[in-house]
Amino acid sequence: MLIVAKQDGRIQSLPLKFGDKIATDGDRWLEGLVARSCGYSNAKFKGAFAEEFSHLADKGLRFIDFDAHIEAVRKHDADAISHTRYGYDSDKNENDGWLAKDDDDDDDYAF
Repeated sequence: MLIVAKQDGRIQSLPLKFGDKIATDGDRWLEGLVARSCGYSNAKFKGAFAEEFSHLADKGLRFIDFDAHIEAVRKHDADAISHTRYGYDSDKNENDGWLAKDDDDDDDYAF
């Protein structure tokens, strides 16, 4: 995600370097594929999947589209805490929101 963020101009710097070859079967294969796919690195692939990775990178494979993700999240209205999972359902009055008048006659509020 950081590599794509750097290439999209969303972060200023990223101290991540690749040599002249990116291994397709090492611990950093995903970083290498993302780096080549988005143009962060121009290194060639090496290893058992070099041809396949080159094909994917040359096609501009994208793992995350920040604009689409941000737009999708912006449209979704969700509470920060799962009411069902943590038992807050009984505290929330669906009609009045979190701060709702008690049903009794005194002037205090229920939370």
